[in-house]
Amino acid sequence: MELEIEILNGIRQGLRFSLPLSVQGVIAPASMPYVLETEALAFFARVDRVCESVSLSLGERTLSFTQGRHSESREFELFPAYRENGRREALLFNFFGVARFTLEIQSADEVVRLESGPLEVLARARTAHQAETMVNFILDETESDLAEATSATRFQSAAANTGDQLNQVVERLQEHTRVLEEISPHILARPLRALSSEMSLSSGSQAEIQSDQGVSWLMENLSVLEEVDDKNQAHLMVDERCYFASEVLSPVVREHTDIYENRVLLGYLDNLLVCTQSLLEDYAPAELSQLRNFHEGYVSFFACMEAWIHQVNLQQLEVIRECQLRIRFIRQQFLQKLPVREGDRSFPRITAKVRGHRDYLTLFRMIADWYQSNGLDNTAKQLFLAINSMPDLFEYYSLLRVRRWFSQNEQAETLETVGHSQWRTWLNGFELTLSYEPIFWMVGNSRAGHLVNTENRSVYEAKNNWLGRVRDYEFSRRSPDITIEVKQHGQTLGLIVMDAKYTTRDQAFKHYLAECTMKYVHGIDRAASSAGDGSLVKAMIILYADFEDEFLDFHAAPYDVYGAHAQMPVLGAQSLALDVSEQSGGRSLEMLLSRLLSLFSTSKTSDAFR
Repeated sequence: MELEIEILNGIRQGLRFSLPLSVQGVIAPASMPYVLETEALAFFARVDRVCESVSLSLGERTLSFTQGRHSESREFELFPAYRENGRREALLFNFFGVARFTLEIQSADEVVRLESGPLEVLARARTAHQAETMVNFILDETESDLAEATSATRFQSAAANTGDQLNQVVERLQEHTRVLEEISPHILARPLRALSSEMSLSSGSQAEIQSDQGVSWLMENLSVLEEVDDKNQAHLMVDERCYFASEVLSPVVREHTDIYENRVLLGYLDNLLVCTQSLLEDYAPAELSQLRNFHEGYVSFFACMEAWIHQVNLQQLEVIRECQLRIRFIRQQFLQKLPVREGDRSFPRITAKVRGHRDYLTLFRMIADWYQSNGLDNTAKQLFLAINSMPDLFEYYSLLRVRRWFSQNEQAETLETVGHSQWRTWLNGFELTLSYEPIFWMVGNSRAGHLVNTENRSVYEAKNNWLGRVRDYEFSRRSPDITIEVKQHGQTLGLIVMDAKYTTRDQAFKHYLAECTMKYVHGIDRAASSAGDGSLVKAMIILYADFEDEFLDFHAAPYDVYGAHAQMPVLGAQSLALDVSEQSGGRSLEMLLSRLLSLFSTSKTSDAFR
């Protein structure tokens, strides 16, 4: 199996390269090929079996290959369509980051799907500016709970927040360093010591033989003996002859600092240094630099992401470096004045000696606090690194725009987290649940809840459709980007569905709106619905990026969402202005959300929503 790409325009016209293919996905290499978002691309597939069709998918967009004009039956080609200006369409226009393709080969008896290796798409400066605008919004809006907000998303399947954010770890590190500098002089001036007895060679004039071990050593070292006349000087008498030993092995009592309490202090200092070094390495990542591609006039997503991460954490990194230097200085003092064989990094025990020494007790309690802390919750940084394209970034940005509207709505109660990527509030007597990428399992699936997917996606499923059929396979589900479930008195009144697409206005309104209407408006329903219930989905909105806020309504006035006779379900495409810090004055996402929820409250439309 082979997949080749040829560039059809620009200064790199004619350049051809291949992408590796694998059933289980290709591991990202240290470097990857790149294309420009404005380049038109042709794809060439060579398969190893006779097949009926070959298609290429990027996200939710699927394109079909045709039989090669001058090739065998196992070679296929895919050329971009011509636009009105006579130029070829750029498949990855407005794409920024890493693209991965899926090559689907369909034959009479099976369907094989192969994942391609990564392809980096370099973007124009304007696209990069839009990405920067979204990242800045994300950081300003949710820096404190960034990890929690996406802990169950496809970006990062991590557990709920189990640690501290970077700024919290840095604050605690500063406090520990300050206390260390304050207390360490007192520790060094009056350290805990221990007395120990050990056998040591001493001058014969200053020591006596006091043990059998000393006698044994003397018998093995007779050369140190010399005969003397004074029996008071003698260490040994043999046949009334006196012998003096110039050296003897005798017990010596010594005071030393190599005790458990001091080993714990050194282990704690070592732990702090390991922690600071790890933070400096993790938050000034070098691995992204290896993935950068360069082309004049275009920007690498990895380069931008690296700069954003470094910029956000720059102040904390400086504080960490300063603390690291101060801790190293304290450690050097401890090694000089409290020498121990090695540090002990285990959880500290409060011994009797520690209880009797106020300064040691203060440090041991602080060490216990450090070891008991959950540590650094690195999910926020991992999330940023996992978002490797503009579609992913725009999807997350859209979620936070919706969530901000909930949290800033003065009439709504405080927004509370009720699960992974799910929040709840109450507004005007309605219970509203905001969900990010909720899963609606197919009817007949054991994991299906009170809302189900009812869609037959293929001819095979439509032909093999009967009551009670079990559909427990993994992909029998739908998962829109954002939903708002509206309840009253515990009863679900309706669902507002939003799908974020980083695409053009025409594609959002003409293509994605129709596609998502079929998938979600007609494909999601109550598990216990009846014929008279009507559609569960009361609004299907495509979110896309543009220069200004604007809502494109499928229904003509006065049956549009802002009209006097709003038609249900509401269908349309809502643009999000990225080049302005606030709403641009048009019909914004925030206005649309307010209007949609107001429709639930009007007596004229309430029956239609029930």
